[in-house]
Amino acid sequence: MSDYYYSENYQFYNVDDDGGSGGNPSDASKGLSHGVISNNSAAYDGAANTGSNTLVFGDKDNYEKFGTTKVKEYESYWLCENLPEGNEYRIIMKIHADAQVRAAPGRAARRGYPKPHGNIERNPLLVSGNLLEFPLLPGTFNIWVRGTSPGPVRAIYREDNGVGDRPYDVVYHDPTKPRRLDFTKAILV
Repeated sequence: MSDYYYSENYQFYNVDDDGGSGGNPSDASKGLSHGVISNNSAAYDGAANTGSNTLVFGDKDNYEKFGTTKVKEYESYWLCENLPEGNEYRIIMKIHADAQVRAAPGRAARRGYPKPHGNIERNPLLVSGNLLEFPLLPGTFNIWVRGTSPGPVRAIYREDNGVGDRPYDVVYHDPTKPRRLDFTKAILV
């Protein structure tokens, strides 16, 4: 049985619980082996050095499971629960969303994003006023750029001059809803 665990340096590991070969030295006594699935390094303080180039914090008992994705309990993230398990956009780390929203343009673009958001679905948003929507990307501090896929997740924030932190909500295109009214508010966990 394999599960996914989130580590402090934003590497996702496929963890083989039945004692496969290889793996992280700190997990040798647990019979766990790792295969790196993706890497976007952004290590935090407090991660334990495992004797390799990987920083891992905690073990399998310190993670919370959502389908096949496990995330550290104390880290905040946006959960897009109606996206299929295994979809990379299902969980957006709050630290990534915060950075992307800070860097997002404060005014609507002529074409593309950010664009006005009317909240026709009547999601219970915490922000109000002249709202914009801008794509959020998983596993990165970088913002979406024109010419690339925007994915299904959007930050919703008030139009402003783009200075400093701004409050925002997260919505996503929900595959369980009709196409024209398909945004659902993500859950902040």
